[in-house]
Amino acid sequence: MACAPRDATDAADATGADPATINLADDDWELTLLECLPGETECSENLERLTQSDSDSDEASRTYQVSIPENLHQRFAWFHGRAVLRKSFASLAGATAAFPDAGLLSVSDPALLIGGIGSVDTLRVNGVAVGSTGAAPEPQADRFASAWNTVRFYRIPSKLLRESENTIEIEFWAVNVKAGLHRGPVLIGSQSALRSDYLWYRLIYQDVLFAQTVLLLFGLLYFLSGLRKYDREDGFHLMALTFFGLMIHSLYFLELPLALIAGLNHLLFLKVQWFALAIAMQSASHFQWRLTRLPRRLLDAIAACVVASGLIALVFVENYAQYYLVVALHQSAMILAAVHSFLYAWRYRRMANTKHLSIVFVGGAMVALPAFAMDAALRFYLHNYSWVFQYTVIGNIIHFFNVSVDTLFAWKLRAEGYRKQVGEERVRIAREVHDTVGSHLTEIVLQSESLQGNSGGDLEGDSQGVQEKAAIVRSLARSSLERIRDIVGMLSSIDKDGDQNREVESLEEYIRSHADRIRNLERYTVELDLADPGAQSKRESRQDAQPARNSKTASAVPSFEQTMHLKRIYAEWMSNVLRHSRPRDLRIALVTRAGWASLRVVDDGTGIAWRGERLHSGLANIAERVEILGGRVRSFRFARGNVFLCRVPLRADS
Repeated sequence: MACAPRDATDAADATGADPATINLADDDWELTLLECLPGETECSENLERLTQSDSDSDEASRTYQVSIPENLHQRFAWFHGRAVLRKSFASLAGATAAFPDAGLLSVSDPALLIGGIGSVDTLRVNGVAVGSTGAAPEPQADRFASAWNTVRFYRIPSKLLRESENTIEIEFWAVNVKAGLHRGPVLIGSQSALRSDYLWYRLIYQDVLFAQTVLLLFGLLYFLSGLRKYDREDGFHLMALTFFGLMIHSLYFLELPLALIAGLNHLLFLKVQWFALAIAMQSASHFQWRLTRLPRRLLDAIAACVVASGLIALVFVENYAQYYLVVALHQSAMILAAVHSFLYAWRYRRMANTKHLSIVFVGGAMVALPAFAMDAALRFYLHNYSWVFQYTVIGNIIHFFNVSVDTLFAWKLRAEGYRKQVGEERVRIAREVHDTVGSHLTEIVLQSESLQGNSGGDLEGDSQGVQEKAAIVRSLARSSLERIRDIVGMLSSIDKDGDQNREVESLEEYIRSHADRIRNLERYTVELDLADPGAQSKRESRQDAQPARNSKTASAVPSFEQTMHLKRIYAEWMSNVLRHSRPRDLRIALVTRAGWASLRVVDDGTGIAWRGERLHSGLANIAERVEILGGRVRSFRFARGNVFLCRVPLRADS
């Protein structure tokens, strides 16, 4: 993304108004390692070993020829201290024959443009300081401004330049992952000629990163404001923490006057910004994986262990060499944990929310992982393109905003689903009241008619019979009250994990109780053939609250919801039979076999042939309940009466 450095042939236009520039990055430079920072044990040992070599002087033993631009840590990974880069150059008139009459001595406003120096520098031309960046006042040599990414543009007094030979010296402190003149170009020429180059390099290497910090600040304010308006459980607090951590980390690339902050040296600042980045990565990962609805206990445990181990290691770091080694290993561990997360998600992708999983894969696999992998490679000195990492971080920020917008859209859909669910629940409650209370009121009417008919209009004529019938009516009234309580408590009787909190009458017990009441009317004969496993397993379920979900036994037991639906189906059909069919003999069978429950009612009345359509309210309720259960229902006429068949699959109650 950098424009090409100028050379001497690019200098002047047709009018000769702008003099040429010299590119000082073409030849080798002389590097001299001067001293190590306090506490850098490995650096001091290596530097002492070089000093003790057979050389004419100590400085000569620590002097090398190096190519520019280059991250000097690729050659001297152990060096964290003060060094100097030197290069001699002639005036432009002596450097090229293309413009024999032009030279730097004729430039009234010479300047020097350097793409990037790591980390803190003081620049001298012919022994005179012309500018510095990130320098700290002596003797506070451990306090520097974070300025390693800043583009240098120094004005040179024209009287400093000599006609024959000139010397440029860049004295720098290597305190960051980059050391020395790690990015070109190195151009010397007039200020007007270099201004466009300076603005371009500053835009792509400096201003964009400052804009990144501002963008992160606005993102942080956005998510903080969302904490008061939206549900915290949907992750806005995690995104706020993510943007806060990334913003703190981005300060690493800005020129901050850390020397003015009492007690904060540069190494401590590096620890703080890495701590912020690690927390941001963990928060972002936690937010994104929770949206996929995947089980994330293992993912969170691995990530927490990796982050915690790295942060604990940082506490015991005492110098820059240890810091960069720990950070490189720590970041590699976090990348491995992230790769494991993606493999885990891919393996269990059928359990996840497909839409959110695709967003996480696109954003994470294409933006986040390459960004942090490239940064880890930079810290192992495997490449020299730190600005690529910063642009991928910007892509990651855009991805975070995309995820948050998608989450807000999901909230809207969820709210619409809630409204629809409330409407369906109202219809369901109305159906429960109609089926349950209506059925029992029908029985109460029949019992009342029987009470009046048996007494011949004289209620006092058969006191014992009256008492028995009255007892049945009271029993029906109590049963109706219990059914209403069942309806009201249907949802409250299930806890958040779907387990049953209270004891509910089994389907077999319900049918048996109902048949006993019908027999007491002395109008009907009732035969029962019940094989419902609900009552049999009821006592076992009290002792074992969590049966094996994959066992055949568990799958053969009707769940709470299935039992409630089957009760209502039975009650509605029996109410229709007793009111309209005028039967005398009833045969009721309940059979559970191979994961299916079959309810059969045979009567000798004047029933109807029915194919399970949604006709009037009673049959419509039966059809709807059977459809919810995923079963089938029919009614057949035959010579001596009617047969009702209802068959539904049984699934383990979750």
